Amino acid sequence: MESKMLEFIGQVGVGGIFLLLVLQMVFKFVKEHREKKNGADETGDAILLRRLDAMSEVMKETCNTAKATSRHTSDLLKMHEVKDADGVPIWYYRRSMEDAIDRLGITIDKQTTVMNEMSRRQERSTDVLERIVKTQEQLWDKMQQLSTDLTRTPPAPLPRVASRPHD
Repeated sequence: MESKMLEFIGQVGVGGIFLLLVLQMVFKFVKEHREKKNGADETGDAILLRRLDAMSEVMKETCNTAKATSRHTSDLLKMHEVKDADGVPIWYYRRSMEDAIDRLGITIDKQTTVMNEMSRRQERSTDVLERIVKTQEQLWDKMQQLSTDLTRTPPAPLPRVASRPHD
């Protein structure tokens, strides 16, 4: 309904402009014809024919211009009426931009998932490294204890194994 109203306004506007131009030309012609009649320099028929020819050319140009304006107005109206699946006029934004934003959102979601997984793995790696450091410290302490014990007491003699008689 809105489009039909806009089309009607466009047609009336073009028709109104055309009517004003025609009336202006007619009144100008009548005024000049009256002035010439008073002066009577040329014959009335010659002046009338010359003026009619000029008016005819102007009318043709005006008609062509009015038709072109009407055609362009209709084309513009048709472009404004096109809407996307959501009912939003596509005249106002490019569809490729919406697609790019959708793809960007999907990419951000994927990157967030990957970053969360990397963070979880980093936490596990940190826990493992802390246990390794703790175990190393414990081993170092035991080695120090053994070293201290070995330096304080002489080594115990090894038990002798009874030798076997040679057959």
